[in-house]
Amino acid sequence: MIRKFALSVFISVLLVGIVAFGITWCLSPWLSFWPTFGSVFLSVATGWFVLNSARERRMEIAVEEQLAKQEIFDERNITMVTCPCQQNTFPMQLFVNEVNEYVCDVCKNRFVINLTPEPILQTDPVNLEQTYTIFQQLQEQAQKEKREKELD
Repeated sequence: MIRKFALSVFISVLLVGIVAFGITWCLSPWLSFWPTFGSVFLSVATGWFVLNSARERRMEIAVEEQLAKQEIFDERNITMVTCPCQQNTFPMQLFVNEVNEYVCDVCKNRFVINLTPEPILQTDPVNLEQTYTIFQQLQEQAQKEKREKELD
């Protein structure tokens, strides 16, 4: 950790020195190296501070938004549960495929609510009279075709 920090500081000072040397070399009659180095260093430090502050603020906003979404999600998942003793009803959050274990405040009994998703086949009711009528029509049609083949 300290090694990475020292390497980062060394690279930063080296780059600031190179930039300061370039500026000093281009404007050598008017500027000297050390004041230019200090100015570049302060500019880089200020820029880093501004960018880092903006990044931290964006992260804080993202965390606040996530917490707000989680709170809304939690409120939607609250269910009113009635204890088997029928004397206590209380709101609680139930989770699918997890053990939902609770203790009733009134009877002090511990109970578990299991929520497991199971597929259920949903069908439309069949009209037997209509189906029988269609079946008879198909039989009659098949018999007609059979008679026609026999006559040919």
